[in-house]
Amino acid sequence: MKKVVLLLSTIFMANVSFAQFDGAVGTVGCQAISISNPNVNSWAKGVQVKRGTISNSSTVYASFGKPYMAQGRPDSTTTSAISLGNRGEAIVTFDRPIINGNGYDFAVYENSFSPTYLELAFVEVSSDGINYFRFPAISNASSEQNINPTLINNLAGKYQVGYGTPFDLSTIPNNILLDKSNVRFVKLIDVIGGQDTDINGNIIYDASSGGYSTGFDFTGICIINGGNPYLIADLEGILASSNSCINTNSTNGIDDGTGTYRHNFNSNNIIFEGVAQYGGSFSFGFFLSNRSTMGGANQCASTPGMGIEGIGSSYAPAYYSDYAGSIEHNVVRMIDSSAFRPKGVYVTNDSSTYKYMRTNFTNNDWLLLVAYGYDVNGSIKDSVSIYLSDLRVNNNFELDALNEWKWLDLSSLDTCSKVIFKLKSSDMSAYGMNVPSYFALDNFVIDTTTVNSNIPIILNTLAATDIQTNSATLNGYIDAGSQIIDEKGFQWKLNSDNNWSNVSISTDSLSYLLNNLIEDTTYIYRIYAISDNDTIYGNEISFKTLRNSSFESIENNISFSIYPNPSNGIVNINIEGVYTDAKIIIYDLNARVVMSQNIISNPKSINLDLNNINKGVYSIRIITPNFISTKKLILQ
Repeated sequence: MKKVVLLLSTIFMANVSFAQFDGAVGTVGCQAISISNPNVNSWAKGVQVKRGTISNSSTVYASFGKPYMAQGRPDSTTTSAISLGNRGEAIVTFDRPIINGNGYDFAVYENSFSPTYLELAFVEVSSDGINYFRFPAISNASSEQNINPTLINNLAGKYQVGYGTPFDLSTIPNNILLDKSNVRFVKLIDVIGGQDTDINGNIIYDASSGGYSTGFDFTGICIINGGNPYLIADLEGILASSNSCINTNSTNGIDDGTGTYRHNFNSNNIIFEGVAQYGGSFSFGFFLSNRSTMGGANQCASTPGMGIEGIGSSYAPAYYSDYAGSIEHNVVRMIDSSAFRPKGVYVTNDSSTYKYMRTNFTNNDWLLLVAYGYDVNGSIKDSVSIYLSDLRVNNNFELDALNEWKWLDLSSLDTCSKVIFKLKSSDMSAYGMNVPSYFALDNFVIDTTTVNSNIPIILNTLAATDIQTNSATLNGYIDAGSQIIDEKGFQWKLNSDNNWSNVSISTDSLSYLLNNLIEDTTYIYRIYAISDNDTIYGNEISFKTLRNSSFESIENNISFSIYPNPSNGIVNINIEGVYTDAKIIIYDLNARVVMSQNIISNPKSINLDLNNINKGVYSIRIITPNFISTKKLILQ
């Protein structure tokens, strides 16, 4: 998609100390999104959490709940949640991208039991999983006892359990690193009440808590405006019984003619290949499991934290063999071997691997999972990797080894014919890796979007900035879609006028400093674009120039005369003293401009057309760079 990004600052609020927002659930104008709202079209698919501590002074981490409790549609109880802890974080993925549509785009849910006992979190979004952009949070609460939804905006946790806080991507300033039509990640960061500040520098207060359920208690995220769903292999519905596992052997595998048995696990037409050698007795590659307890018979181990969807859900353990020779294994591909674009997959350690590393890994040991992308010719094109354990970081196994699911972004691999996973480790011997070479995958995501050949242009007029007495900066945003823009720019006019003035902008970043404005006057402007001889206009925005207080003391001290007054249409104006760049403006009693022109001679004679200007009382204002003066004029 071709984009023209107009990156400009936005004024969020002129006087935030008096800002009032919508109130608690049940009050007039409340914007909360119920878990049963019919506009919801999807729920969080994957959740990874980095826990915070139970208090600012503690080294003990919050432990209430599991990440899967924030997947899918939440309920109205306060117990189905995961506590982030002080400064804890959650990164959430979905079955489709969030897009910047009409109104609110998604909503975040917390388990508050009271309209005023609110535990809050910052909300950030990302298109690439690397660059995150925070919603402009506002909190005008003066203390923990003063917490009220009407004082809070763009902070998750504003409403009680069962109701989500909605967010509109339009409120985040545009940035070339954020594609608002393809938001793939939402990050939640627990607010430290009494310490963290909002966008205006105000201290944010939220309900204090302690113990293992401290911090923001995350229950779910819904998508309201979403794009095309991804293709996801969640591995559900394949295993016939609970707490079971299937590996490849001579019974379920097919001999490929070399004595090697192969078995494919198919989830949503995404294949996870399993392999067995030596008459089917040595299994490697992918297995399939829904075990939630420790296991390991027939090399069919389990993960420490069960499947990404929770207890009893399915996942794909895998064994990487140093002894498998040239046989490819741990292969993920499409059922017809067609090309695909992987977006990512959740990964974690297997229980046996995790147990071995806890006991045997020493300082600086590590275990690395590498995903190799292959092109259509079968050659490696690129790779991405993730450490399943890396004691080089903190030399602390509890901090440096995965024991929950974590997202591995595969989008940089682009179009692949297959993806193959391999393990590397520092713990080696002459016979290969000492560490049991298991890992596990779940929710393998493939991008199914296609290029739309007729995406329309989107125009947004943004708020004016740097407003002065006689100038202001006009701002705008254009998403060109699939169209070619021949010209773009701004149009503006006085609030009382019908005719627009315009300027064309040739740069990618669209911002224009508008000069020679009238002080204390309202203007209207809009962005425009021309494509294929069709002119498209953005929304209209108004601003008012400042009144120059320095003129107040000299108003009418330096005078001018008008005569005759009353007048039948011919008005003569004489300015006392020397002047340059003078302008005359005539207003009616409603402060509407009826005439404006420069004065190039002194005295100045003006012929007012009484056929177009009604008889009555008017104000004549003379403006020069040195003074402003106003007098009354009567037309009869």
